[in-house]
Amino acid sequence: MSKEWKIYELGLPMKNETKLLHQLTIFFLAVLILLGTTKRELRASEFREDFSAAAEQTELKVVDGWSVHYGKEGAAKVELAAGYTGAGARIELAEQYRRLIPADQALSVEEGASGEFRIKLRIMAPNDSYAIIQVLIGFNDGTHGLAVRFDGGARDGGGDNFIRISRGGESWGRISFEDIKTASWKKETWYEIVLSDLGKKPGALDISGKVTVRQVDDPADVLVKEASITSFGGKGKFPSINVIVVGVGGPAKAFDFDDLSLKSMEK
Repeated sequence: MSKEWKIYELGLPMKNETKLLHQLTIFFLAVLILLGTTKRELRASEFREDFSAAAEQTELKVVDGWSVHYGKEGAAKVELAAGYTGAGARIELAEQYRRLIPADQALSVEEGASGEFRIKLRIMAPNDSYAIIQVLIGFNDGTHGLAVRFDGGARDGGGDNFIRISRGGESWGRISFEDIKTASWKKETWYEIVLSDLGKKPGALDISGKVTVRQVDDPADVLVKEASITSFGGKGKFPSINVIVVGVGGPAKAFDFDDLSLKSMEK
């Protein structure tokens, strides 16, 4: 019996078998492409907060995902006047607010992962002396995170203003900072804080990355350029960034913030 007739025994002529094999090949290639696309989409999942879903004068503590982290009044509000484009949030008292990030939008910081965080911020206090405005991102355990502070120095005006970047420490309440004294920020000016290359280096326990702070309306005005930042929290588990805490770490000083984002970056 010839080879062709053996194929007929399976109920398929040779030309039909070739056609079927071709169709199966196309089908499985399509499945592989779909799976690959889904995987890329998962890697590229992104958290964003621009307050566009909140009505004017809504209390920040009742905006979806937000709560009071520190402070008694919970007086911060969403306002058009507090946003860079559209609405933003304004904190005026000595308060801090926490934003939990949904699990499917949290940033994995296990070895090999890489991510980026952004936020726009503007200090509005008439007198910026002794201002401590802090942005913290981390794991929602009260221990692990990374932080950037805008410090107003001891005098009003930009002359002694500077920026502080976390370089280790034990917990959210006990952070070691590096002071960037040349970063003389100005009040009533929008700045963007960018934390890039966030992840674990091979064999490392802490999270590291780079910090850039620049004026939003004048990108050439760069206060900090790719300075190293290191997480705090010791040797415990730091699997992901799933919380943002923004607020005042000293005396009450009004400031605005807007356009928060956290996303994974493909290497």
